[in-house]
Amino acid sequence: MVQFLRLVGFVASLAAVVHAVPVDNPDDRSVPNSQEEYEAEEAAFKTMSLEQRLEKHANHKIYKPEGTVKCMRECLESTPGYPILTATYGEACKNNETIRALENWLEGDVHSCIEAKREAKKKQDKLSPNYAPCDAALDLFFIDVDDMCTYIQQDFQDMEYMPLDTWQ
Repeated sequence: MVQFLRLVGFVASLAAVVHAVPVDNPDDRSVPNSQEEYEAEEAAFKTMSLEQRLEKHANHKIYKPEGTVKCMRECLESTPGYPILTATYGEACKNNETIRALENWLEGDVHSCIEAKREAKKKQDKLSPNYAPCDAALDLFFIDVDDMCTYIQQDFQDMEYMPLDTWQ
């Protein structure tokens, strides 16, 4: 019976992580529809200066609340120290200092908020010990932001990849 309950808890945590990533919007033109569009966008981006790349992403929000798992959304929106509701990749990826400010806030204050919520639920016996969908969702969010900043800042002599930004 204990094994079954752990399995149910694990499946529930996976479901919460999956729901942390919003479904693609077919009207979103940030993702190329064909190989030709992808190659054209990649070639154009390679010729841009860092300032032009930052300007291109000046209105590209880092965080969109819709579709974000509730426990992570609550911590992102209620934790002071970073203007996540208005932050864009153009601002956050500007230089190492701005990137580090966002990373420190996510890894520090936001992660602490998630841990505090988990501990509170654990004390109320509403949480299994291996329940960690918010941590997984935060890790995924962190990786996606880091990937996008790396993409914007990379030297385009040897462009490694173009991240498919489908949910930020």
